[in-house]
Amino acid sequence: MQPVGLVVAPAVVKDLILEPTPQSQIDSAEVELLVDPDPAKLALIDPWAFAEVILGWEARMVAGAPGGPALPDSLSLRLPEYDTTLSPDWAVVDPSGGELPWQLLVRLEGPGIDPDQRGALGGWEATPHQRFERLLRETGVSAGLMITDKDIRLVYAPKGETSGWLAFPIRSLATVGGRAMLGGLKLMLDRGRLFTDAEDRRLPAVLKKSREAQAAVSTALAEQVLGALHELLRGLSAADPGAIRKLAAEQPGHLYEGLLTVLMRLVFVLYAEDRDLLPSRTDGRSRALYDNGYSVRGLYAKLTEDAALNPDTMDERRGGWGRLLALFRLIHGGHPSHIIQARGGKLFDPDIFPFLEGRTLDSDKPAVMTVSDGCVLRVLEGLMTLEAKGRGSDSTRERLSYRTLDVEQIGSVYETVMGFTVEPAAGRVLAIKAGKNNHTPVFVNLDALLVKSGKDRVKYLKEDGDRALTAAQAKAVEAARSIAEAVAALDSIVDERASPRKRELPSGTPILQPTDERRRTGSHYTPRSLTGPIVRYALQPALEQLGANATPEQILDLKVCDPAMGSGAFLVEACRALAAKLVVAWAHWPERKPIIPADEDEELHARRLVAQRCLYGVDKNPLATASRQAVAVARHARS
Repeated sequence: MQPVGLVVAPAVVKDLILEPTPQSQIDSAEVELLVDPDPAKLALIDPWAFAEVILGWEARMVAGAPGGPALPDSLSLRLPEYDTTLSPDWAVVDPSGGELPWQLLVRLEGPGIDPDQRGALGGWEATPHQRFERLLRETGVSAGLMITDKDIRLVYAPKGETSGWLAFPIRSLATVGGRAMLGGLKLMLDRGRLFTDAEDRRLPAVLKKSREAQAAVSTALAEQVLGALHELLRGLSAADPGAIRKLAAEQPGHLYEGLLTVLMRLVFVLYAEDRDLLPSRTDGRSRALYDNGYSVRGLYAKLTEDAALNPDTMDERRGGWGRLLALFRLIHGGHPSHIIQARGGKLFDPDIFPFLEGRTLDSDKPAVMTVSDGCVLRVLEGLMTLEAKGRGSDSTRERLSYRTLDVEQIGSVYETVMGFTVEPAAGRVLAIKAGKNNHTPVFVNLDALLVKSGKDRVKYLKEDGDRALTAAQAKAVEAARSIAEAVAALDSIVDERASPRKRELPSGTPILQPTDERRRTGSHYTPRSLTGPIVRYALQPALEQLGANATPEQILDLKVCDPAMGSGAFLVEACRALAAKLVVAWAHWPERKPIIPADEDEELHARRLVAQRCLYGVDKNPLATASRQAVAVARHARS
């Protein structure tokens, strides 16, 4: 059972205390009676019997079901440009009496129909799954259930947002090993979740809350990634203090860009691994070799196990950093076996930031720096896990799936770590929570602070540290007579992402300090709910001028430029909008439609062409354009 995109957020399930009922032998036997063991036939002998017996649905609540009300014509969607009509087989009533009378559409596919095969159905050559998502978006009924001859897919495709789906293999539901999946299926789709539970615990509310929770995930991840950037600088500085201090003094911009590039590489790899885009070869031997010897996910699992067995020696252990460098080189240059295809480009080029490999010049031989496994683990933990509150005051860390993140959210993570400089500390320093909304770590020179007296210290923190103090905090700062007392006075506002365990750093230590602009503006996640309408409004005049029968060439001749692109959220939305128009143009002018590669569909190929020919981005920060390119490459990494 592997989710694709975001359907149900674990945090929402925990908050609502939604727990599956343990399934017994009797439950498995009930499913077994309804499943055909012959893999050449439809897995479900009678889909309605399954819905009625296993999920507890009632015919009076399901339009189109045997004995249920008639299915209204308003739920069908005519696509004249493809000579195709999309329609559901059933529609599940929403008992809450909301704006829409339906909460779930159900589509039953025939035997041998692969939901992910282009041209499997007549007319529009989109896959059955894509056709179903289009139906959900156009009707406004965001949730759907697709029952194929092998699995049951819970699909969520709200209009203007990225879709997600969760598949339950049907025949596995009848086995002992599939009882947990059967419990999960019932948790999401049984009578209680659809009809009888409290309204805020029913399926539409759970799905909507999961999307709302995703914005919080982006914010939390972005804050952790900034902490990972500080951790990486500390780890490199500890491994080779002379070289890193020299870079901080003589080439601070180069050092900062190198640090940022490491995080960009890691996010790229995690995004690609979670979407099964790495390794390039997918046979069992290649995947095992990659997972055990190169993958970031595998490295994190190994280091986590090491930390559990040797918690006190992780900062003395080595090996993780060298494995990452080997992976980066492999992605850049590829391998003759094609286990990973060469990506080339600047992001993974080892010669752009040779200091990461212990080199001063491009011609020097690589030498793996002695970065500790503890540092690598902390960096990966910041990128790969999120703190999850348990019941009461308990909290745990949960593995984050990059599969569920939109490309805009990936871009926002990059944007969070931009706008900093590396500099040697001018005195003993401590990081405090400062800047806009006190979300940015800013180092305060404690020696310079103590030189001042009284209220001048409060003024210094406001002007130099960009942090206003409460009356109690100000009183303690004014009274401090030593470094230890100053640290204690600032204790409540220390940012431990930059100052772990609230300890000051000695003079000369390389530190990350935000620019003045970064302190004022902070960083922002730009959701599709904002970019969508703005982009539609901006493109409308040009598209209206081309008319309804625009040719593919006319669409691809359009140029869109964002002069302050940042993480590129508006360009991503423009890519989606123009690609949708390009697909329609191909339908009007089929003789001008290119051959779609076997590993792409119309929509993906259209987006690729639009990205190549129509989109331009400018930003005064070259790292912003680099991050956008990294996201785009990750999004289309399979080809």
